[in-house]
Amino acid sequence: MRRGLARLVRDGLVKRVGDRYVTAAALRSKPVAAKARGRIVTVEVEKVYPGFAVVLVDDKFRAKLEPSTYNGPRELIKKGRRFKARATITKLDGRTAILIHDVVEAI
Repeated sequence: MRRGLARLVRDGLVKRVGDRYVTAAALRSKPVAAKARGRIVTVEVEKVYPGFAVVLVDDKFRAKLEPSTYNGPRELIKKGRRFKARATITKLDGRTAILIHDVVEAI
């Protein structure tokens, strides 16, 4: 195990951050010192269409969720699934859209 980890560090694929190991790609996409964006919302998947999904945000309003704006496990994008996520709500082309930065908890 240690040899494999040492090889990944030597090749530059993994970096040591404190007492943990983090992939270099994750560090490029989300710096450790970066502030968390968005706020915690409850998301429920209402309907899945080819190329997007309609979700209910905080049991208040609907929003469009596109694959390019979702950073989380694919298993959660099924009809009826609920989860808490750190997200930003925006308007894209006059429609409410949600950008999910990180999934916090599957309900």
